[in-house]
Amino acid sequence: MTTDSAACPRRGLIGLAACAVVVLSGCTPSPEDLPVATWRIDDASPPEAESLHVDVLVTRLECSGGVTGDVGEPTIDEGPAEVVVSYTVEDLGLDAATCPGNPEVPATFELAEPLGDRRLVDGQCATGLEAARTSACTTDVRWEP
Repeated sequence: MTTDSAACPRRGLIGLAACAVVVLSGCTPSPEDLPVATWRIDDASPPEAESLHVDVLVTRLECSGGVTGDVGEPTIDEGPAEVVVSYTVEDLGLDAATCPGNPEVPATFELAEPLGDRRLVDGQCATGLEAARTSACTTDVRWEP
């Protein structure tokens, strides 16, 4: 738990009240409450069957004036046929922003066991989620052996 003011970037009276609740409760927003990000494999270091870590490039989905921001810890669901990885990014507290495109931020996620012949899937692109309706998610599969 953290009570640091970085957890409360919102402005205005409503934002101040929301931040007061966060600070007083000692909690940061849950991943479900944070902005969505999509990812792709970093071409400079593609995964291999024996990989225990995977290097990716993460991009904020929403408009934010060309800022991706800090990348949160991913949610990872390792199954026998695929590994589903979902990223979020910090809430920048913007009421409105331009959409010049957001930069890719390097990140790495760790696996509990070697990747093997499992495919890698962007969980934010799964059917029915916010990102699934965007050009960032023409497919949810990010890598296949």
